[in-house]
Amino acid sequence: MEARPAEVIVTVSDSGTGMSDEVKARAFEPFFTTKPPGEGTGLGLATVFGLVQQNKGGIEFKTESGVGTVFRVHLPASPGPVDEVSAPPARVESRSQGLQSGGGFYSSRTSPASVS
Repeated sequence: MEARPAEVIVTVSDSGTGMSDEVKARAFEPFFTTKPPGEGTGLGLATVFGLVQQNKGGIEFKTESGVGTVFRVHLPASPGPVDEVSAPPARVESRSQGLQSGGGFYSSRTSPASVS
């Protein structure tokens, strides 16, 4: 997915274990988790997906086993001035360089089922 006019892209990456094909297919499914019982609800990515969709955006990701995962959240930019915030936004420095090898991003512009 390329940035569209008046679109904001937020990129989040990690240097974790990456996702298998089975996990990729179910990544945005509510209550799906790879964590042991009692350690995760499986609502994190499902919640993010819902919020992004409600705001007419999209989310895509790229993952590689043993290297990590990169998520890109696409959101429409505000059409007008934004009210001032009380504090400046936090600057986050990434220590991960992202994924270096080939392969495309998995897009979810329409529904969790579209991610495969």
